[in-house]
Formats: sequence, C-alpha cells, structure tokens
Amino acid sequence: MPGTPGPVGKNGPFSPHWNAVLGAIRGSQDGVRALQVGAQNTNILDQYGNTIQVSGSNLNQIVTIGSSFQQAGVQVSTGIPSGAGLATQSGPSITSITLTKGSSSATVGAVSGAALAVGQVIGAQERLDPALGVQEPSLTPGTTIATVSGSSITLSQGAAEGGTNLYCAAARFIVQQDTGWEALSLATNINNGGGYPAAARQAGTIISLCGQLVNNTGSTTASGAVWATLPSGIRPTAAITTPVWNIATNGQMSYQIPVANGNALPLDSIVFRAS
Repeated sequence: MPGTPGPVGKNGPFSPHWNAVLGAIRGSQDGVRALQVGAQNTNILDQYGNTIQVSGSNLNQIVTIGSSFQQAGVQVSTGIPSGAGLATQSGPSITSITLTKGSSSATVGAVSGAALAVGQVIGAQERLDPALGVQEPSLTPGTTIATVSGSSITLSQGAAEGGTNLYCAAARFIVQQDTGWEALSLATNINNGGGYPAAARQAGTIISLCGQLVNNTGSTTASGAVWATLPSGIRPTAAITTPVWNIATNGQMSYQIPVANGNALPLDSIVFRAS
C-alpha cells in the first residue's frame, strides 16, 4: 500500500538499531497505561505517580509503586480482598532483584526505604517476553513475599520473567478505619451554626473537621478559650498548633483570638494528621 512504511529491519526503511529505540518507546507507553490503570479518581498519587492511598468500592486493584525521578515504577496488586474502604501504602522498600523465570526463589541487593517483610506485595521492572514480543512485568501483579532470609527471598509464585539485578519495589497496603462523622462536644453557650453539626472524622491517619461554631455566650470569648472537644478516638497523638487554633491530645480545641458574641468560626478547612 503506497505510503505504508515497511517492516523494521535490514530490508525496511529504518536501520536495525531503531528496534531498540522503538522498543523503549513501547515500554514507556506500557508504563503510562499502567499508571492510568492505577490512577482511579478515588486514589491519591504522589508527584511521581505512585499510588499512596486507595479508596472506593473495590480496594483490590493493580497499582504502581516505586516510581521516582528518572525511575519507572513497578506494578503490584494491593493484596486486599475485594471490598469498599480506604487503604494507605506503608513503605516502600526499593532494591534490585535477580529472578529465574518460573522459580519462586530470588535474591535481592541492598535495600533502601522500609525493610523487606513477609506479606509485602512486590513487583519488578518489565522484561521483554520473546514469545509475545512485548514488555511484561517480571513478577505478576499479586505476587507477595513469602519468606525473607538475608538477601534470599521466596515469592508467593514463580517469576513471570527472569533477569539479573532488576529494579524492584515492595510495600504493604494497610486497610484504614473510617470513623464517619462524629459530633464535637461543645463548650457552654457555644452552638452549631450552618446547615450541619460541627463534627470530626478520621480516615486512616487524617482527621478532618466540618461545620461551624457560634459564640452565644453573650460576651466576647477570651483568647485561648476552649470552644469544643473532639470525640474520644479522633484525637491527635501530639498537640496541634496553628495561628488561631490549638488542639490538645485530650481533644480540647481552643481559639487563640477573642471572638465577639454572635460571631461564627468555620471548621471545614481544618485537616491534620492524627500521628
């Protein structure tokens, strides 16, 4: 067909060295597709494309971990049974791995980040599958670490592809409790304002507040006055200090600026870590 390029090779329009270039491009495209698979709207990714939080109606997903500047990540399954909720990534461990196709035995190099541990989901860089002619993950997503003994590890299933000193990452996805919204205990003559009660919610390690508090004491509140107390179980493990709010480990929320009678304080922008 006129205008259609011939095959790559000695008889085609490109010299043989272009095979490597085109293969690298295809590998990059595969990596982008992998990121798109893991980047559900409900997931949170870091600046490199790593999935650091999974949420939604199904936590059992294939995601990307171990990406960094100039380093492609690897694909892993979260290892969480199907179901709704929230999970956060713990880790990851970054290392190199030597695999033999079909074998569950492997060796690793020096580890940075978290230590390798039994139960972590693990992935390794893609390798060319000669039979298919495409890049495939060296470890099938869903592979976990079964044993660790020094530089020797055992995998939950045999390697899909073999290779020496392949880039590797491992992590654990931990299901987090979501408390739902729980009402604050309000100080005397401090009332709810707006359309819903002032409340706190912990999802994983993140605590969020919502609602509005109104000064109905009949006078201006003093600087440092306690306005409300967070529910038991939804409190920081270290005191939180902002220019206007102090939140103690016992849950007491004190406002650092006097507030005239009848004025309201919005809470919706307050978000902090529990630990």
